[in-house]
Amino acid sequence: MIIKTSRVRKRISVITIGIEMLIVRKTRTAMQTAVVNRINSKTISRIKNASRTLVTNHLKRLKMVEKRGMLKINLEEKTEIAIGETIRIKRRMDKLNQLSYSMFIRSLTVLLIALFISSCGKETVVDLNQDVGDNWSKNDKVIFDYQIHDTIMPVNFFLNVRNTTDYKYANVYFFIKTIYPDQRYSIDTVECFLANMKGEWLGSGFGKYRDNSFPFKKNMRFPMKGNYQMQFEMAMRDSVLDGIDAIGIRVERAD
Repeated sequence: MIIKTSRVRKRISVITIGIEMLIVRKTRTAMQTAVVNRINSKTISRIKNASRTLVTNHLKRLKMVEKRGMLKINLEEKTEIAIGETIRIKRRMDKLNQLSYSMFIRSLTVLLIALFISSCGKETVVDLNQDVGDNWSKNDKVIFDYQIHDTIMPVNFFLNVRNTTDYKYANVYFFIKTIYPDQRYSIDTVECFLANMKGEWLGSGFGKYRDNSFPFKKNMRFPMKGNYQMQFEMAMRDSVLDGIDAIGIRVERAD
């Protein structure tokens, strides 16, 4: 009886151990399955999230490419428009330049023709000049003799004065005595301005010398033919005048 009981106990313990081992195995299997399921669910969710991210990024890239393409197209269109407008403006400027050049040539031609006609019409009858030196004394006279053969033609009379920049006045006075062929004479007092109110020299020339031509008599006719004489005296307060280099007369046709 005792032996049987011990055997039964051994069998029970073996069965118990077997059941325990089976429970442990099943528990392990269940745990492994749960872990695997958890891992699989996490992996699947991660894969889904990664896929969504990739798709989203890809769509964003496609949109950016599309926008860049549109921007490039817009820039190309604007560039073409700007180039076309530049070409049109250049063509207009070329036309304007051609018109301006042609108008300039026409104006220059007209001016040259007018100058030629006026120079041809203004025939010079008398043109005489004489140097007076650096120091012109009050007692020295500058004398011009000339012949007149036409008493019908109207003429303009000019006085030529050349001064230097060393001249200390803005004007100069002359006594002009005209002796006619019949020995009658006339005396004129003439003032010639050589500088303006600012002290700037008038006339033409470079460097030290300035040339001026002053109207003396306009549309005059000589009263008689023959030999005329003009005498110039300086009418300044200085006994010796420095800075007047030359004096002259010019007579030309008025018409």
